[in-house]
Amino acid sequence: MRQIKFIITAGNTIEIEKVRTERAYQRGAERSPKKNPTTDRQKRVNERQAEKKLRRSMNENFDNSCLYVTYMYIKEPDKPYVDPVEMDEDMRKMLRKIRVLFKRESKRLGRKIELKYVWVKAVGKRSARHFHMIMSGLPHLSFREVQDKLQAIWDSVYLQRHTKRSYINIQHLRGDHYGKLAAYFIKQSKTTFETMGRTIGKKWNASKNLTKPVIRKVVIYGRRSFNTAPNLRPGWYMDQDYTVQIDPEDNEYGFAYRAWLLVRPREERR
Repeated sequence: MRQIKFIITAGNTIEIEKVRTERAYQRGAERSPKKNPTTDRQKRVNERQAEKKLRRSMNENFDNSCLYVTYMYIKEPDKPYVDPVEMDEDMRKMLRKIRVLFKRESKRLGRKIELKYVWVKAVGKRSARHFHMIMSGLPHLSFREVQDKLQAIWDSVYLQRHTKRSYINIQHLRGDHYGKLAAYFIKQSKTTFETMGRTIGKKWNASKNLTKPVIRKVVIYGRRSFNTAPNLRPGWYMDQDYTVQIDPEDNEYGFAYRAWLLVRPREERR
């Protein structure tokens, strides 16, 4: 039985995936029309795939000089929480103003500072509203200056609908890779769906200028070991939290699956 191996390079990470199944090599087969509602098991599979895609995108496009910002809504007495559609309008206004900020700072610095971002809308189980966003930083400014500028932008948008000021929470990204943050974003999207009882926009939203991870596909013939872990490069390590082993009897699709995540440590920003 042949194997197919995927090598995904994203930022300072390399993911290795191996799949062993005859079904993966059937060419020309068309996907059958959807007949039944998505099962709970398939929903979990879809969530894992979404988390994997988001993790790779975050690792490819961001580093520890970038920012993790939470924009919060405050519940005001005798007023309902803002509608999720109005939240989307607020974020569109925010992004327009942030783009203006980056253009202005680029002109002042004499070179272009590219703005990249990923954000997710969150509606908690008790109806609390907020946004989570990771975005490019402005390294020529101090942390306090960036915080003040983003707070001023949020104030200009937020106070159009509210009378009480809401504060943002801002910090630099941390860690060697952003797998846990990607999982948290997907979890927030799932909680929003469960709270509202319907789909409220996309699982996450991103700028159009994000670079895609490099994915290389290799078909392996012969009797090479399917379970052999990849060799580590000097200075790299294997994150055991992302080592996956699925045997054919463990899933309804009848395939074997192995995965490893190799990481080159990032320098922590202080």
